[in-house]
Amino acid sequence: MIEDQIIKGNDAQHLLDNPILKEAFDLLHESIDDRLTSITTTDIKECQDVIRTKQLLLGIEKAIYTFIETGKYKKAELAALTKEKNSIFSRGY
Repeated sequence: MIEDQIIKGNDAQHLLDNPILKEAFDLLHESIDDRLTSITTTDIKECQDVIRTKQLLLGIEKAIYTFIETGKYKKAELAALTKEKNSIFSRGY
């Protein structure tokens, strides 16, 4: 379980470091922002659609960051458990 979360976190970090994915997210943000500035404030449905789209994109990014942070936390937890086990067995008994 811990190893799976570490692997998922590493995979998420690789995704986030991928230049193509970075560019895709940047283009999506730019497109949404352009759409937001071009609609009239009286077009409620269009405003809501843009807001939902922006929230969805941010939710995807947040999920990726959550996988990364969970992976880092689990990696540190595993390192602490391993260190603790090693110190128990190296007491010289």
